Amino acid sequence: MGRKTKTEIIEERKKLSGFNQYILKRYGEKGARAIKFSQGLDELDILLGIKKSSKFDDEDKKHLTEGQLKELEKLEKFD
Repeated sequence: MGRKTKTEIIEERKKLSGFNQYILKRYGEKGARAIKFSQGLDELDILLGIKKSSKFDDEDKKHLTEGQLKELEKLEKFD
């Protein structure tokens, strides 16, 4: 097998973490639309698309990687 693309890695990680189920349960129809159009996006990008703000609560943050949390800290300074 060849190397996985970034998109394949992100999709695999979302499935393993239960991220899609979390988004559907918490954000309903808005979450379903975000998942539908999320090809190639990571968890942080999807949450930013849903919330249109970087003000995430602890429940959202637990689905982010350490690197994504650092990116979020930078974004929060501008919000």
